[in-house]
Amino acid sequence: MVSSSMSNRRAQVFVDGAYAGIVDDFRGYYQHLTLPAGRHRFEIFTSGYMPLIFELTVVPDRTVTYRWSLQDGISGW
Repeated sequence: MVSSSMSNRRAQVFVDGAYAGIVDDFRGYYQHLTLPAGRHRFEIFTSGYMPLIFELTVVPDRTVTYRWSLQDGISGW
């Protein structure tokens, strides 16, 4: 599960280079991102903020909640 502040819920989520949706698509118990077990690369992008990029190992039958605050970016992001 991916979580963020209210202003960043429209940020785009990419997993392993493929578009997965927006942050708001993956909020809550019934709205999560299901992925196969293993290591995955996440990239979160939204206008006006620095990209957030991280890797996470998915374990079968486990839910991970990742919380963060995007940092203000430079013009043009």
